[in-house]
Amino acid sequence: MTDIVAYAGSGGGDLVALILALLAVLAASAQTPAPGIVRGELLDREGEAAEGILVIRADDNKVYRCAFDKRTLFERNRLLVGAASIKFGERLEVVADTADAACYLRTVHVAEAPPAARRLPPRRPLTTSGSNVLDNLFPRGNLTFAGVILRLNSERIVLRTRDAQEHTIYLRPDTRFLQQGAPSEASALRVNSRVFVRAGKNFENIVEAFQVVWGTILPRQ
Repeated sequence: MTDIVAYAGSGGGDLVALILALLAVLAASAQTPAPGIVRGELLDREGEAAEGILVIRADDNKVYRCAFDKRTLFERNRLLVGAASIKFGERLEVVADTADAACYLRTVHVAEAPPAARRLPPRRPLTTSGSNVLDNLFPRGNLTFAGVILRLNSERIVLRTRDAQEHTIYLRPDTRFLQQGAPSEASALRVNSRVFVRAGKNFENIVEAFQVVWGTILPRQ
């Protein structure tokens, strides 16, 4: 700086003014104030539970360092929480003020995580089904389907019924398979086979087969 001042004294005043202006711009950009509402994710947290700084990356990739204290309201699922409960990477929506070129947090709302996709429980390998006296006396299931198998795998079959509707029916570990009146296995089913299915809905509202029957004993439709 001494050299710059010396240069200014020898006619370099314009250069000094330019350098000072650049330094002022850089200092201002380092303290970019946040707008009123910022949506983004938490990158870092500094300080203690009562007061400190949250580092937030906004959706436009700008990074803000905003202070909080005991007057800042932190909310999750409509309940007040502490700053320490917020995890890195969580989505935030904050209302911020700017005072003296600094960002101050008034409220911090932690966005709810999206619901996890429902996954069907794993199924045990299908085994050979023998005759069941109780099934013969009191057949399980209040739904019946008759149609042609369009697709099938180890977990489910897809039927096309007479009304041209497609129905997905899941196979249970205890599903009974009868081919021409004799006990059989799921592996004996084939695409384009005409079958009769007795089924019911489980607690997840999924249609499951209790009995699958096919063969020449079925009447033609």
